Amino acid sequence: MEPHLFDGIFKRLFTLSNRLQVTLVNGLFDEAFPPDQTVDLMTPDQDGPGLSRQYADIVVRLGADWFHVEAQVAPDRDMPVRMFRYGLEIARRNLGRAQDGSLSLAFPKSRIVHVDRPARNASRLDVTFPGHTSHDFPVPSLAVQDLSPEELGARGLHALIPFVPLRLRRRALRAGPQGRPALVEELRDLAGRMDQALAAGQRAGKLWPQDRYRLIDLADTLIRHEFTDKFEEFKEADIMSTMFKTRVELAQEQVWELAEARLKEAEERAIQQGLQQGLQQGLQQGLEQGLEQGLEQGRASGRTEERRQIALKALARGLDPDEVAGLTGLSLDEVRRLASPEAP
Repeated sequence: MEPHLFDGIFKRLFTLSNRLQVTLVNGLFDEAFPPDQTVDLMTPDQDGPGLSRQYADIVVRLGADWFHVEAQVAPDRDMPVRMFRYGLEIARRNLGRAQDGSLSLAFPKSRIVHVDRPARNASRLDVTFPGHTSHDFPVPSLAVQDLSPEELGARGLHALIPFVPLRLRRRALRAGPQGRPALVEELRDLAGRMDQALAAGQRAGKLWPQDRYRLIDLADTLIRHEFTDKFEEFKEADIMSTMFKTRVELAQEQVWELAEARLKEAEERAIQQGLQQGLQQGLQQGLEQGLEQGLEQGRASGRTEERRQIALKALARGLDPDEVAGLTGLSLDEVRRLASPEAP
């Protein structure tokens, strides 16, 4: 398996959801960050060419802590030295300075992930400083092939499940055409267990449906590259049938979720627009009705006042109140009140 292909696939793990990245860090380093913890990814573009020459895989910060994950494919006896050099460069990028001017280096928490071979003894580096003082620099490691899909899921390492099929890679090379059919069935069974472990992680809230979809896609890429494209026996078998069905279902689920979300947004917008339009129409109608009622009341009040003035003049000329009421349309009681000395 070409290292550059693996590096690309491994780095894609940290382009998935924030939730899955937090779950992976928690599982690798026995941490307990909440699912919504912000993950800051250190990239060469952000931190200059020195670091890009030094580290190959993943450096992230969660809270105040830095974490370095190095994926390993081929054996490398110098790996502890490389990890120390990577850690020193990362620490230098985050150099601390005390009030008295002294400097401090804080190394990240580091972990080597072996993807296609069992773990050997834990790596360590004995660093000796002037004065013969020494420091033990441990390099913890984890081998994906030492854990089943179910065990990876139980430890929150769902992001590493796509690499499980690599445990059959060397056996496929050694088996020959006569022995590979049995490996085809073993790989098919393994793919089904991987799918179930990812489904359990989704149900437990460790990853989102889109994470599961993309992890299945990564598994498909690795299986095609390491088995289907190399061996006729695997090419003729429908290894990914179960996971392909899951991928289709997840894609449909995401489409429905998106459609439902868009429909809900549209409904909320329509309701809001309807309320605003109804309010505007109500205000406009109320204004128009109020104006009309005011004008009508003004006109009625004006006509009444006009009739009162005519009645006062008629009474002043000596007309009888009954006649004035008949002429003006006012009630007889109103005319009599106008005829009284106390009338305004």
